[in-house]
Amino acid sequence: MLRYMIYSNTLRDMSVPPRFRTRVWMLMLLSLLSLPMFAQEATTNISGFPVIAYSNETSLMGGGFIVWNKEFLQEQRKASNTLIGNVLLTAKSQYLAFILPQFTRDDGDLQYGADLIARRWSDNFWGIGNNTLEQDKEAFGWEEYRLGLSGKYLIWKNLYPGIELDFRFGDLFKETAGGALASGTILGSKPAFYLGRGASLSWDNTNAKYYPHKGIKYELRFTDYATLNNQDDDLGELKEYLHSDFSKLSLNLNHYINPVSGIVLAAQTSAIIADGQVPFNFLPELGSSLRAYDSKRYIDKTMLAQRLEPRIIPSELPFLQERGILQSKFWRRTGLVFFTEFGQIAPDISQAKWERNHWSNGWGLRYTILPQDKLNLRMDFGWGQDTFNFIFQAREVF
Repeated sequence: MLRYMIYSNTLRDMSVPPRFRTRVWMLMLLSLLSLPMFAQEATTNISGFPVIAYSNETSLMGGGFIVWNKEFLQEQRKASNTLIGNVLLTAKSQYLAFILPQFTRDDGDLQYGADLIARRWSDNFWGIGNNTLEQDKEAFGWEEYRLGLSGKYLIWKNLYPGIELDFRFGDLFKETAGGALASGTILGSKPAFYLGRGASLSWDNTNAKYYPHKGIKYELRFTDYATLNNQDDDLGELKEYLHSDFSKLSLNLNHYINPVSGIVLAAQTSAIIADGQVPFNFLPELGSSLRAYDSKRYIDKTMLAQRLEPRIIPSELPFLQERGILQSKFWRRTGLVFFTEFGQIAPDISQAKWERNHWSNGWGLRYTILPQDKLNLRMDFGWGQDTFNFIFQAREVF
């Protein structure tokens, strides 16, 4: 109900044309209609936990996570429903809330889901480029409401083609006086609707969805976006949905090796290339791959990154499996991660050079909240050049 009220009040207050608003409700309804399923031999797991944290931008914040999973047989084939939810409220009346329903059918051949996200959150902007200065940092507040729909289907061996739809509204609710965003010259600093239509192709022979021990997962994704301003004469016209303003092409190459019980060596090579009139909040972010940096510390049209990390579950190590204390429920769910990452951003890929790389190193703690699916809650501590960052989230970074 809270999520419904947030979306409905926001769309109504912005005086969006009725036909445009109707399409939003249709998309949200379609994503929610897929929740009820007739199940046989159902197994249900649910986990929840509170969150209390502090940051300079948001002050004291609190909230909680919830993870719900249901596995069952549908026409004698395995199927599952998973829902991850999170709500955070801050002392400065800011919020972040999301619901991520995910579904698998036909023994995993069909996978589809949705992202429903609402946030009113503080952030920082340093400008655009690989060498922006700390002294140029300006605070801003970003309000966003997003609905994403995606699906993919196995067509041959481990090959999955997929499609996606990304609809969102974004606007600044706070800006630094005299800053670049306040001037209105930065693309994306004015309120707008965005509609993304995309396709993906992935090869995935990993042995688990959330915490793979072995295998590879390669994914190529292309998304084309139209910017829909609410000042347009008629957002209901088909041409408003079909035109293109900018696009993003991304490639992720993930590798997982399990050399010995209790240890997984994970590596990811990633690249993102954006083209066209790209709003600043859609530009590739180096901080999305290098955990030591804030997400928007370095942004530009091209991002290249490499990540390496050993993942360790002490209770599963061969020389510790006989230790009684490590076989308790708590320790069997607890893990460690050590990571090193490097990467850069650039106006275009031709300007990428080794000496432009930024580095990030650190470690993290893991606690499994869904043992069967190995869905982890993670806390990561990252150090970079004159910077430190702490991240608390569910699911592994890759």
